[in-house]
Amino acid sequence: MSAQPATNITPLKRVEMDELPTLVLSPLDMPITTFNQGLDRRKTNRQTILLWIKDNLVEGVDFGIIPTKKGTPKKSLFKSGAERICVLLGVSQSYPAFSDYEQAALHNQPFEQIIIRCELLLNGVVVSTGIGARALKEDFGNLNKSLKMAAKSSMILATLSLVGLSEIFTLDMIEEANTAHSELITAQDVQHIESLLTEHSVDRSRFLNFLKKLCESKNYPVLTELAQLPMPLLATILEKIPTTFANTAA
Repeated sequence: MSAQPATNITPLKRVEMDELPTLVLSPLDMPITTFNQGLDRRKTNRQTILLWIKDNLVEGVDFGIIPTKKGTPKKSLFKSGAERICVLLGVSQSYPAFSDYEQAALHNQPFEQIIIRCELLLNGVVVSTGIGARALKEDFGNLNKSLKMAAKSSMILATLSLVGLSEIFTLDMIEEANTAHSELITAQDVQHIESLLTEHSVDRSRFLNFLKKLCESKNYPVLTELAQLPMPLLATILEKIPTTFANTAA
């Protein structure tokens, strides 16, 4: 039998335990130098972003103050402000659930609640997420508006989480219609409400007080007369007059 040809086999080197790479399961497991450098870099970058926000975001356009019944009012980040921050940081938005609601609507599947997740992407990688929810009854069954409002809330929340802005801003809870420029009811609507008040013998002082509290709860401007009633509240008022105020005559 002929001898087998020799092969060049490199013997395995013995690896000591202290030579094995360390598996990092937590930032606290990182080498101290790398950890300190990361902290310093993030601290400096965040201070830069906060300074940019202070100098560039416009009150009343990008953020505003939402009055609260208790506690100190906090600045609320609006959609336009969140979009400007996202553009600054180079992140894009994705809403994975949109296609599901599109299919549900096309197949006439009933649902009462909208839940939207916004994913902020940097180079295709998800770097922050936020969840927004909206009941269709809040928008009188207007699916388009409910989707829009839920998506807006989720995007703002994702932006707050991305930069860590909760110490400065809260989530924008004001609906887009709830501004000083909200569409008000027409003169014909006022006449219709007046006739219903007379028909059901409703005490007008008590009714106006109810409207003031309703507008306040919905973050609409202060109401002093019936003609200042925002249009989005009209359907609710017309429904409540015969059912809630019919027996409140003075």
